[in-house]
Amino acid sequence: MRIRPLAAADIRPGSGRTATFSYSTTGSTFTPLGPAFTLNNARQFFMGHRFGLFDYATQALGGAVTANRFDLTTP
Repeated sequence: MRIRPLAAADIRPGSGRTATFSYSTTGSTFTPLGPAFTLNNARQFFMGHRFGLFDYATQALGGAVTANRFDLTTP
């Protein structure tokens, strides 16, 4: 099964910006993954937000994730 992840983030300077995460198995209809995430820019801790793909096994140990492409676009 192919899963298409989507992260939409407002990364303009300033605090209180948000990011939302969702996924699609069809490429057109996306299902949200949790609530919006508030981005923080506290200078003493801010290292830049990083996005990643993870394989979370629910039935047995093991598995794999292959990412053929990663696109970063701006509005």
